[in-house]
Amino acid sequence: SIPCSRRQWNCTEVRRVPVPRLPSVSGPATYAFGKRYPAGMPAIADAGVEVVAQAQAMGLKVVALTGPVSMMLALAASGLNGQSFAFSGYLPTDPGQRAQRLRTLDALASQSGQTQILIETPYRNATMMQALLASLSPRTRLCLASALGGSDAWITTKTVANWRQLALASENIQYKNALEQP
Repeated sequence: SIPCSRRQWNCTEVRRVPVPRLPSVSGPATYAFGKRYPAGMPAIADAGVEVVAQAQAMGLKVVALTGPVSMMLALAASGLNGQSFAFSGYLPTDPGQRAQRLRTLDALASQSGQTQILIETPYRNATMMQALLASLSPRTRLCLASALGGSDAWITTKTVANWRQLALASENIQYKNALEQP
């Protein structure tokens, strides 16, 4: 797994790794397969789901073992609705499609009160932040979380209007660090 960085919003595996093929089972057998995450959940926004699907299709017992899950840590400390939320994972990389998806999620959150959870790879943080600030309503509350599970973790929730002011002022060191490339 990849170590958490101060500049990551979500400390989970961010690179694609080959998914191992499980051998077919022709009799009693035991297989152990594990993957450690510093603050994520295996098979959630992760290629590990393919291995789990294979194991389930083969009738193998699958047990999920997890520690802190960064998305849930962020939600718990965000001040946003923890009773109704949706995880949308990674958004499209095409700017037009991403902006449309953000507007759709913003409207859904506004109408239903449902918190929308997104993740992004560190090298696209600046692009995502620009898209968030350009696409979301000024009244929308936006939480940024970084390095969750580590000693330098931070979670900050502000309105989009407030985040826009910080972006213009460029004086908030946490904001600038969150946007830097790893």
